[in-house]
Amino acid sequence: MTSSRVALWDNAKFAAIALILIGHAIVPLKAGSDVAASFYYLINAFHVPAFALVSGYFSRADPTGRHRLRVFTDLLVPYVIFEVIARVLVVALTDDPLTKLTASTWVTWFLMSLAIWRIILPYIAMIRFPLLFALAISLGVGLLPDVNTTFALRRTLGFLPFFILGWWLKERGYVERFGLVTRRPAWVRPSAVVVLVGAGVMIWANLDWLNAHRFNEWIWFNSYSNTMEHEAWWGALVRLAVIVGIVVLVAAFLALLPTREVSWTKLGQYTMYPFLLQIVVLYPIRLLESEGRIAYPEEPTWLWLPLISLGCVALTFVLVSRPVRLLTGWLVEPRLTWLYRRD
Repeated sequence: MTSSRVALWDNAKFAAIALILIGHAIVPLKAGSDVAASFYYLINAFHVPAFALVSGYFSRADPTGRHRLRVFTDLLVPYVIFEVIARVLVVALTDDPLTKLTASTWVTWFLMSLAIWRIILPYIAMIRFPLLFALAISLGVGLLPDVNTTFALRRTLGFLPFFILGWWLKERGYVERFGLVTRRPAWVRPSAVVVLVGAGVMIWANLDWLNAHRFNEWIWFNSYSNTMEHEAWWGALVRLAVIVGIVVLVAAFLALLPTREVSWTKLGQYTMYPFLLQIVVLYPIRLLESEGRIAYPEEPTWLWLPLISLGCVALTFVLVSRPVRLLTGWLVEPRLTWLYRRD
């Protein structure tokens, strides 16, 4: 790792991608176990926002430069490649028809969202209060039930505040000014444990109520009309509370991570590999399970939940390993230098 990299952010990316894989793998467990469902809701509440925040932190708002080409080479081209792979799997393993390419399949939506965020960032950066603007967009889009899944627009606008928050923290220099990635007072980690454990206990204790009010719809930022029985404007207040709660969970998640370089820090540079390659590892299992062709061993939860979680952590290590990167780099990180002029 070069000296310009900050260990915390690579640690955060690796931990977040491991949680994303765990969240996808334990979906079948949550139907038969309150503990599994609570754990699923807890990690799903903050792992994607954490990824969005870190992505925003490392995004640049200047409108020109060769780095702008990376939106195409690093995001849009892999989006098309793995979207096609995902659709082939759907056709091969299920009876579902092949739908339009602009409707993202499974995890590919995040690539499209990240591409859109980086494209519009220079324009949002010119606004006097960019963070408030992004928050208003997120709250407002929930009022529009006709915002569909084309180009992941609903989630793109819903998760926008977390991406802008990451960029805003870097732009204002708050992370460096307060030493958030270097200094860690003794009370921070115990407080973070209390926050995350407390949130998990609250979810578990209120699981029936959360299921009745479709909590999963809220943390995935779907429109309020899907979840509200009252006036739609109440949905904006609920979403605001959800965003505040998610920011607290993301802060607690980051506070638990080591600020120094550890054995898996360097692997955080390659999180695009497990993020995309899970499509050919976990997605077929999900499709077959949903079709009833395979069944998860749901009981006992105390055995299978930690076993599957540890298996996903091990899978993350495998998918970021050098041999896998050498074999699949042409798909995950396609080099298109031949496409551009040298000048």
